[in-house]
Amino acid sequence: MGCRWRFGRPYATPARSQGWRQVPDRETRGLSMNTFVIIGAGQAGAWVARSLRNSAFKGRIVLIGDEDAAPYERPPLSKEVLKGEPLPDSCTVLKHEAAAEAEVELWLGESVKRIDREAHLVLCASGREITYDKLFIATGSRVRMLPTTGLPQDRVFYLRTLHDAERLHQAMMRSQRVLIVGGGWIGLEVAAVARGMGKQVTVIEMAPRLCARAAPPAVSDYLQNLHARHGVDVYLDTRATLSWNGSKLEADTGNGKAPIAADMVVIAAGIVPNVELATECGLAVDNGIVVDDQGRTSDPDIFAAGDVTNHPNRHAGMRLRLESWENAQNQAIAAARAAL
Repeated sequence: MGCRWRFGRPYATPARSQGWRQVPDRETRGLSMNTFVIIGAGQAGAWVARSLRNSAFKGRIVLIGDEDAAPYERPPLSKEVLKGEPLPDSCTVLKHEAAAEAEVELWLGESVKRIDREAHLVLCASGREITYDKLFIATGSRVRMLPTTGLPQDRVFYLRTLHDAERLHQAMMRSQRVLIVGGGWIGLEVAAVARGMGKQVTVIEMAPRLCARAAPPAVSDYLQNLHARHGVDVYLDTRATLSWNGSKLEADTGNGKAPIAADMVVIAAGIVPNVELATECGLAVDNGIVVDDQGRTSDPDIFAAGDVTNHPNRHAGMRLRLESWENAQNQAIAAARAAL
């Protein structure tokens, strides 16, 4: 495993292969006529598909994703892609040719509308539908939206998808002053890239320290000093009111000082799990889809993996929802094996 140190955080890149390793370590011939459907074509969803084939599952696999791009890893979005570089080839988790070789059907650009548990049916917004024997929900998360009423929407940005990163890069190219609301990992990585492009950068964080949810105080202090040395203005324990004066954005921090002027704002206020499909079909949901340590939901024919799950974590000694590519991959592998 390689590790590249970034301005925001370490980013590990596991060695991987697009090849398919058939490991007949269990009897799967009885499942050869089964259809396994995966909702969500991100890190977790792609690894469910890979793991099923690697475990010698012979049945039909359908992977449904609402993005047009083949499944990819998200860490490069706030690094290479945000700098204007293409997504690294090694970060495509399941290429089209590999999927075709393994007979994994990619339904990309498809949004799932509803799950009918009684009929074992998945219905897409396009009208397309498919019945399943086992279903995997790997719908991940979406950005937490903040109120931006009154602001021109071509000046307001979020970062979650490949399209978001490409759009954000273009906006930073034509802007000089970048305001970032949120001092977590994503906000800091955007700040690092923007400073590297020579932009004037301000980070506003409502917590008393950076990355407060994910890092101890010593790390927060280190990050604050690191960004300050690189010329980033950081406001902690601050809530800003954003407005548009006709030519620029302004952030009033309520400290009696002049508003902070900006050409664009990036909102990095965290993510929210995409549990709506699970909730509507009656699965147990509590800050994520409730699963056991093998990814089983409250329905024996439905599994879940990745950011969207609330799982028992033996290291923490409690249930929690983890937001990391590594957890998504590991949960996907476990869920795929448990379904066989």
